[in-house]
Amino acid sequence: VRIGVMPGGLGTPNDYKPFRSAVGLGGSDAPIDLVITTPASLGPLALSPKNIDMFADVETLVIDEADMLLDGGYIRQLENVLMGFRRADRLDASYGVRKTQHVFVAATLP
Repeated sequence: VRIGVMPGGLGTPNDYKPFRSAVGLGGSDAPIDLVITTPASLGPLALSPKNIDMFADVETLVIDEADMLLDGGYIRQLENVLMGFRRADRLDASYGVRKTQHVFVAATLP
């Protein structure tokens, strides 16, 4: 299993070397199986339709500490992330591709 931790402040997915290498823009590495990031890092990338391919390639989105995200100050960033996946799912549906599964995980929910 290939794991990558995606930092914030990226302008495009190709600014993240594991993505760039997997698509052949700087290497021939195998794609990452698991990306760990925050909604604040991923949210800005979801705003641009040109990044739709990155979201279309994700089969399962797992959101840990969902209670904290939904209750705290990350709701706008989380909405942006989910918008990116909704946009990709609409595109994928026209090609008969399965939609992204969303899993929200929390030890406690208020």
